[in-house]
Amino acid sequence: MHVRISMERPEESAAIKSLYQWLAKDPDVARTAELSLTTQAPEPGSMGWDMDTINVVLSNSLAGLNAVLAAVTVWRQNRPTGSGGVRVDTVEDPPNPAGDSGGDDRDRG
Repeated sequence: MHVRISMERPEESAAIKSLYQWLAKDPDVARTAELSLTTQAPEPGSMGWDMDTINVVLSNSLAGLNAVLAAVTVWRQNRPTGSGGVRVDTVEDPPNPAGDSGGDDRDRG
């Protein structure tokens, strides 16, 4: 399972970097998730600016998601009131091409 974490207000890039560091130091998150910090450009033709996001790949979907959500909750509780909210979205894994089992494609006949 993939999860994307962003701030509700894109101008809060310092906050998303702080959250990334918090998640990277959490032992439960480290055990069940792989993190990366990326910058998303706005959709072509739309008004907006680049937005930093945390991409999370979970090795154990339920336990990993619980660990990430718990860590985000504790991080939010330690932030000043009035700071922007955190958005956590699940992202569907891309499907395998039809017939691709991930094995060797050579003819075994």
